[in-house]
Amino acid sequence: MIKNRSLAIILLVVLIFTFHLKDVIAKDSAINELVEMIDAVEDEALQVKTWQIMIREQINKKEMPDMMQAINQIGFSSSYTTETTKNAIKYKWNSRIEENSNESIIMVTSKEQDTVDVIYKIESLEVGSLDQKYLENRVQRVLENVFSDDMTKFTCISTEVDAIIDSDVLFDRMIEKLQVKEIDEMNEKDFIVMSGYTEKWETAMPSLNKSMNIQLAARKGLNGKLNFTIGTPILTTEY
Repeated sequence: MIKNRSLAIILLVVLIFTFHLKDVIAKDSAINELVEMIDAVEDEALQVKTWQIMIREQINKKEMPDMMQAINQIGFSSSYTTETTKNAIKYKWNSRIEENSNESIIMVTSKEQDTVDVIYKIESLEVGSLDQKYLENRVQRVLENVFSDDMTKFTCISTEVDAIIDSDVLFDRMIEKLQVKEIDEMNEKDFIVMSGYTEKWETAMPSLNKSMNIQLAARKGLNGKLNFTIGTPILTTEY
């Protein structure tokens, strides 16, 4: 009896640990925010029109050679183009097109400072296209081989909605699904942007003496449809 009870306790501990491990893995997923945004939109029977993940980091010029080597190791060509302006030099690697997605990476060096901005971007090429396994592996590889913990990751998606759906209703549904606490709202004719905070995602930025990590935007297009965009921690694309 004691032996059976001990075995039951061990199995229970293993079961609890397994569920906890799954939860940790899910939270640590490189595309966790993107997946949760897409799920929220698709729960409303809407189709994702575009998605994008952008990773940015500022490094010292001394780190450029190592960074360039790392970029080559993740599949970008060893050749790149340069564009010189009055204040900066931009290095751009050829885009990689795989699994219905387009990748690009640039470095922008300041002529007056010893800093370099590194920007990686991967985005959809077709409406509704997302190979989740490929994308997660790809972004994780980029994070591990190119960027440090000082990077910032921006994620956004957009969908197009028929005008018969009220924008306020769509805002309310997304706020509920993503557990958003509203911080600020800009409301103009045919254009709304709301900033907020959700505990779902750790990355946050200061705003109005509070932390924000999500923005939702709605704009009425010329075709009469509503373009709805969600981004974290802020929107970095046109909306």
